[in-house]
Amino acid sequence: MTEKSDVSFIKVEKDVITTLTLCGNTDLNILHSSTMKQLNSILNDLHGEEDIRVLIITGQGSKSFCSGADIKELSDISDSLIDEYVKLGTETYDKIENFHCPTIAAVNGYAFGAGFELALACDIRFLAKSAKIGQPAVKHGLIPPFGGLRRLPQIVGLSKAKEIIFSAETFNSTECLKLGLVNRVYDDELLSEETIKFAENIVKNKSYSVNYSKNILNSLFHSDSHQEEMEKLAFCLRNSKTKEKLNSFFDK
Repeated sequence: MTEKSDVSFIKVEKDVITTLTLCGNTDLNILHSSTMKQLNSILNDLHGEEDIRVLIITGQGSKSFCSGADIKELSDISDSLIDEYVKLGTETYDKIENFHCPTIAAVNGYAFGAGFELALACDIRFLAKSAKIGQPAVKHGLIPPFGGLRRLPQIVGLSKAKEIIFSAETFNSTECLKLGLVNRVYDDELLSEETIKFAENIVKNKSYSVNYSKNILNSLFHSDSHQEEMEKLAFCLRNSKTKEKLNSFFDK
């Protein structure tokens, strides 16, 4: 479905502060289903390891954190594989949200669609000043995937979430900070350094206190089921009008 040159993978730098870097052979760091499977497997391997106190997720290079799912893959996906794809993405993002220790998204560039949702699944989001993010799902005949319809209003409030989703607009770093989409904005060259500094501050605290606090905070806002969202996303992916819209993306 995807040309080999576009294939992405996850680089793991494991330590007390562990970093996962989405690496694409192009500079867009596209999140293919194969990359999603790798991310899911890595999270399984790392979950519960007490030596890991903070997990950072970022993108390779300076252009993109994650520019989203593979549009070509979605336009070509067979109906028989859609439910499996939706379930994989939803479970993977839930694993990030419920990871045993704090997670930080260091958003170093474009974060659109599934990349936008990847950042939302993290506990904290730091943004490079030049970065732009947004959720264009409805432009493509889709809905925000993988738990995004629950997470976004928890982060920015219901009315702002509707504004972001319905408009499908792209937001710069100043707008993201004002909306409450991100916690802090840093100059591009300082993002990684400042993210590590913040992670080091977390590590200074008692791990059980931090982790208990995260678990309780999450439980206060957690929805028991993504079933309706998953069903509606699968319906959109099967819709012929959506497939036409996804294919037209490459005509621009």
